[in-house]
Amino acid sequence: MVSCCESGLARCLDSGIDNSATLAELLQLAARLLPALQGQLAQPEQTAHSEYAERSEQTAIIHGRDNRQSLLALYQYWRQQHPEATHAYWWVRSWNMLMWQPVYLSVIGVHSGGIAIRLAGFSQHCQQGVVAGFTLQSQVGVSQPIADAIPCSAAELAAFYQDMLAELVQVIPLRPALAGRLLADSLLSALLLCYRQASLMTAPQLLHWRQLWLDALGIDNAAPFYIDTHTRQPAFIRRTCCMHYLRADGDCCDNCPRRASRRRKHSETDTAAYPVKITDSR
Repeated sequence: MVSCCESGLARCLDSGIDNSATLAELLQLAARLLPALQGQLAQPEQTAHSEYAERSEQTAIIHGRDNRQSLLALYQYWRQQHPEATHAYWWVRSWNMLMWQPVYLSVIGVHSGGIAIRLAGFSQHCQQGVVAGFTLQSQVGVSQPIADAIPCSAAELAAFYQDMLAELVQVIPLRPALAGRLLADSLLSALLLCYRQASLMTAPQLLHWRQLWLDALGIDNAAPFYIDTHTRQPAFIRRTCCMHYLRADGDCCDNCPRRASRRRKHSETDTAAYPVKITDSR
């Protein structure tokens, strides 16, 4: 994974005026698209060493802090809740919990308002194994062209990814290659959310922005988008299984690579299993 140079990132983030109202609108949009993605901007009283702040930090995973105890508790929760699912599920579940919010927020920020979210000090709320809700540190809400915002946002996301992975591998032996594939799948899901739910891009733009994100993050093995022959909507088959099917109450997701493999075995002529690939008409 790669990031843009430090000076370029500084220009991206500091070349506009302070626009906290824009950030507030972004957080509202994110919550509408994904109700679990409930965020707030940090207030001065929250950064002070108050009793409230100390209680909040005890249950938070904060970028730039030592989170090893919180990460161990996250992993242990899923291990205890689903002992039958084995480490394959516990590891993937823990990693996906850590990364889904920064990925979705970053993508929504860029494609709704051209805003590259700064993830320094990003605080994620964690309760009973579920990471949902966050506090975003005070920052400049700079709107810029999407093509310029993507590399800046990707640089922030790459730094967050690298730091979280470095901490998590001290707790569980998660392979970086697996973590990268899961990140790519989450990124594509977030782009599809912006396309389907918010109508923030056309199908050709979806392809174009996808490639810019992948290039900026240094990802070269992401799944391609297809047109699903039933819904006539862009879709993709994930590169990596989330292992939810290993739970006693679990099953394969709709775009699980295992489900797609079973479809191919049942019928080599099933058009739903072999959807038409999107082509860029620009």
